[in-house]
Order: sequence, then structure tokens, then C-alpha cells
Amino acid sequence: MRRHLLAKSGGFLSAVTLVAFDAAAVLALAIEKAGSDDQVAVRDGKDVDYVEASGNVDFDEHGNVVSWMRVWTVKDNTILDTDIYALPGDKIDLLSIR
Repeated sequence: MRRHLLAKSGGFLSAVTLVAFDAAAVLALAIEKAGSDDQVAVRDGKDVDYVEASGNVDFDEHGNVVSWMRVWTVKDNTILDTDIYALPGDKIDLLSIR
């Protein structure tokens, strides 16, 4: 999907573009799984698992996005994987993804 978006955008994708695309895709999947576009049906519907343009999108029992974030730094034209942030309560083994 990232390649498709790059081709359509002329080679530039902002972080906002990726997040907006993912939000629309998650909403469409939630509507499809709920079988309705009713707000309550979508909110209370089945779990949506989505991995695409900006990364994994997972939700907790309250509907909040729960995800970790990697931080990269560019130094001397080299990308360095500098840190990982996780939300409190994340069930992520941070050592396994370093």
C-alpha cells in the first residue's frame, strides 16, 4: 500500500498522510465487520486487526489505540534506530523488537 500511495502522491508521503489513510481504512474495516455504519454498532463491533501504511493498529477494551513507536535519528546520512516508546500497559516485549 505504501508503494501505491507513493506513486499516487508523486513520491512524497507525510506522516499525516499515512495516519489519515490508516484511520480511514480502520473505519472502513470496522463498518464492514459491524455490517452497519451505525456509530454504536461500529464502536461495539468486532475486533479490527490492521497492519499497513503507518504500522500496526490495535485497540484496547475502551477503543483506544495501543501501540509502540520506534524513534530513528539520521546522523551522517545513516538512519539510526535510537529508541522505542511503549504506552503503559502495553503487552510488548521491547527486547524482542530491538
